[in-house]
Amino acid sequence: MSEPREHRQETPDGDICWFEWGERGERASLLLLHATGFHARLWDQVVAALPRAPT
Repeated sequence: MSEPREHRQETPDGDICWFEWGERGERASLLLLHATGFHARLWDQVVAALPRAPT
């Protein structure tokens, strides 16, 4: 699994950060959320276990 790309968005109510694995348009997107106080990279092993699109 390659390293995900980090994105950030500043909003008046606080900053949002998300990570993107894979390439856009490669397949359907999946949004994984986590509770406050956790780090988004806790999803790394879950993403690694997801099936890959056929090549």
